Amino acid sequence: MSDKKLKVGLVEYELSEVEGGWRLDKVNLRREVDKLELPDMVDDKPVVELGSSMFVDNAWFARRVVIGKHVKKIDSRAFKRCLALGEVQIPEGVEEIGDLAFFGCELRKLSIPASVTSIGDQVTYLCRLLREINVAEGNEKFFSKDGVLFEGQKLIAFPMNHRQNVYVVPDGVKEIGYHAFECAFGLRKVFLPDDVISIDEGAFNMSSINSIILPATIHFIALDAFKECTSLSHVYMPGELFGKMADNAQFATMMLNAIPEAAKFEVWGEEKTAKPLTK
Repeated sequence: MSDKKLKVGLVEYELSEVEGGWRLDKVNLRREVDKLELPDMVDDKPVVELGSSMFVDNAWFARRVVIGKHVKKIDSRAFKRCLALGEVQIPEGVEEIGDLAFFGCELRKLSIPASVTSIGDQVTYLCRLLREINVAEGNEKFFSKDGVLFEGQKLIAFPMNHRQNVYVVPDGVKEIGYHAFECAFGLRKVFLPDDVISIDEGAFNMSSINSIILPATIHFIALDAFKECTSLSHVYMPGELFGKMADNAQFATMMLNAIPEAAKFEVWGEEKTAKPLTK
């Protein structure tokens, strides 16, 4: 139960006391607003946290949201199904963004400040208009390249509406993260560099890829990495990887279980097809 209710014009807020200030639990909008500036200070105490599902009952009414400068944490599902939300301004100082924080929003772009040290899973899940994710310079944990989000050597989020339909994962990436390419409906072909060793759970779930090029370095592919990839028709691999499947029954079983049954394996190398170099 909330500790305080606050009314500002036609907007009502519900807040709870937490360590360091207030958590904003709920936003009640009486009509559509083009720009909503969330409260920064209440009773001389800062709003330091945005609570889970705070817009859940009136998701249509905020087109742009400005987050207060004292916020440190954005909870999981904080902006869940803000169907009209096309822009959110996250201030420098935010440190944590929870799982599914922007689930189902209409964001075109997401900008992450240098202060962020923790990003949960699937933060932009079902953001169908999202074209790019950008990380501010100076962030010591996350970075972006060509609108794609990375954490160290892991690719963690490819925007659902990214402008590229053929994507070459940068050299140095070793892991394709949890649900990283999920629902990438414009994506057709993915090239993985020789550094990649693992493809995590749901990595390409419900994406529209029709072909993928695997490197010889692959050691692990999660069982449902390509779940509901109904367009995936060709999986290319070097002879070295094919040989590993032939020599290791456990590895072969993992590969065959992970790749959709309808997909065709194409092997390049001795007496096989040429390496698919066209990008």
